[in-house]
Amino acid sequence: MILGDTNFLRGYKKAAEVITEYGFDDLNESETGTFVGGRSPFDRIFIPFDQQEFKYSRQYIMVSANPDDHDRWLSDHYLIKTVVKIRTDDD
Repeated sequence: MILGDTNFLRGYKKAAEVITEYGFDDLNESETGTFVGGRSPFDRIFIPFDQQEFKYSRQYIMVSANPDDHDRWLSDHYLIKTVVKIRTDDD
């Protein structure tokens, strides 16, 4: 799993293309904004496309009830999260 503030303005950046070429899915391929006051999809989670632990993973963006206070006191980015299903070892 790769996650964080990627600064990829759009998923077409070369780095995003390389990551997906190596077998990862971009959970923010819909380009949903994660930046307070903007529509920039900077924060992304990439998951291995062929692992069952990530089959139900989606990216969630934790939007603040008060974006101005969030920006002022916490961060100019919203938190992102996903779900990873814990499974018995299949190896």
